[in-house]
Amino acid sequence: MVTIRDIAKRAGVSVSTASRALNNHPKISEKTRDKIKALADEMGYMPNYNAKNLTNGVSNAVGVVFPPGELSPASNPFYVDILMGINQELRARNGVLSVAIANTMAELTANVESLISQGLIHYFVLLYSKKNDPVIKLLRAQQVNYVVIGDPNADGQPLPTKVGSL
Repeated sequence: MVTIRDIAKRAGVSVSTASRALNNHPKISEKTRDKIKALADEMGYMPNYNAKNLTNGVSNAVGVVFPPGELSPASNPFYVDILMGINQELRARNGVLSVAIANTMAELTANVESLISQGLIHYFVLLYSKKNDPVIKLLRAQQVNYVVIGDPNADGQPLPTKVGSL
């Protein structure tokens, strides 16, 4: 695996100059940027997005929160399809998927809280909906972005269907 140090050595520049060139820093000349980017392409360099995110203090991870319970959600094809779709979109954006799963609501809330407090996840997808959900209360209190799949007013009940003509 080619590192930024390898590129810097081959280009005859410091690691910080190579890094700045690859990140289009305005203090690095266009000539140097072009040279280093060409070397990076030639050598097959792939940025380490986890390291980059640590440096920037940003996470490219999305947390997927399963409904609490003892039954394995993995056996439900709906969840597998959703995970595959989310993962496909994240890969295209150099993102990663993290899962929060637990038997009880208290354990699930603690799991999500841990992911937030460690700075690992800043975006969540909840694969369930529930009135007065403590996970949603936590996400709101922490000002974390989230999406709920389902109707939080239904509380696990099927949505009523209207019968009549169009």
